[in-house]
Amino acid sequence: MDEAYVNGGQDQLKATAAAGDMIRLDRFAEDILGRCRWAKRHNDGRPSGAWSTGEQLAVALVLRDRAHLDGMGYTVQEAYQRVYGGMISPPPYDEFGAWFNSIRGRLADE
Repeated sequence: MDEAYVNGGQDQLKATAAAGDMIRLDRFAEDILGRCRWAKRHNDGRPSGAWSTGEQLAVALVLRDRAHLDGMGYTVQEAYQRVYGGMISPPPYDEFGAWFNSIRGRLADE
C-alpha cells in the first residue's frame, strides 16, 4: 500500500479518472471527498485539526500530505491501517488503495 502512495498509483488513478461519472463512492468516501475539496479550497490542501483522527488521516492520505501524517505521528502504513480499522463497512483490504484512488479520480475530474 505504501508503494501506491509513494509512486502515486498513476496507472490506477488514470483508469479511475477515465471512468468519470461512472465512479460511485460509498458514503464515507463521499464525505472524505467533500473534506478534500474543503481542504484544497480553504486550508492550503491540509486537513482541519478539528476533524476526527480518521477523517484527518483519510484526507491526508487522499491528498498525499505526508507532513500532516508526520505531524499526527503516523506513518503512511499506520494511517491506512487506522482508517481501515475505523470503517464500518470497509472494502476488501487488497482493494483499499483503489478506494483512495477513486476519491483522487473524482478530485482530478474537477
